Amino acid sequence: MEFDQVTQQQKEMEERLTKLEQRYGLTKGNQEITIRLLRLELVSVVELLIQDERVDVNQSNVSGQTPLWIAFRYGRIEVVKLLLKDERVNINKVDDAEGRTIFWMACEREEFEIAKFLLDEKGVDPNEPNNEGQTPFWDACCWGHMKIFKFLLNDERVDINTVDECNRTPFFVACQYGVIKIVKYLLASKREVNVNEKDFRGDNAIAITKERLGADVEEFFDHEVEEKLQIRNQRYIDIIELLTFYEKNPELTRLRLRKQFGFEGNIFT
Repeated sequence: MEFDQVTQQQKEMEERLTKLEQRYGLTKGNQEITIRLLRLELVSVVELLIQDERVDVNQSNVSGQTPLWIAFRYGRIEVVKLLLKDERVNINKVDDAEGRTIFWMACEREEFEIAKFLLDEKGVDPNEPNNEGQTPFWDACCWGHMKIFKFLLNDERVDINTVDECNRTPFFVACQYGVIKIVKYLLASKREVNVNEKDFRGDNAIAITKERLGADVEEFFDHEVEEKLQIRNQRYIDIIELLTFYEKNPELTRLRLRKQFGFEGNIFT
């Protein structure tokens, strides 16, 4: 009975594959999974295809994009999860023109489950940068993605002091863009945070923050309306005051911030 069931499943799979071959031109000499297929088809169809030995799960299209990248690019998260279960899938391949890995993109888009799975279960390199030298942690600090930021901060494999092509650390860029909560978390952390690194122009974090405070809103924040300028400037003022106090009393600053956030031990929860 079990043998008959397996035979029937194989027969049904062959019939569905035949229809797919006719629809998409998937022949024995063509191993490509098309963008249309990954964008439009159901998970069950993709699952069917990756069982076919003719299909190369790492085949790139003319733009160098693999099925995994395409599925992620178009928000087919269930397809991404399905492909990640396949040991043949190359999870470390850089798939786009910006040099981002799937882990990088998962962090950027705050797909926490996928990022955690890739780091904890697949052992990806969390410090792999994009073409501009920016790591997932750097990006989280820049945009204030708190859940990803905390997740990466708590992992000792993550280098929290990497610099981009302009020699800006994650701490530096958080100050530069006024992400005050990230700045406070980093200063409160018991990890070794490089707060003194200078960018390629020779500016440190407090210097760039002062510069941004005096910058025209049109130059740096053209997406913000006029009434938000005061709020933006207050963030920079708060960061400048915090960094000034930190320079004089680093340990006291850290203790106050840890008390403010309710931190215990070395772990942020």
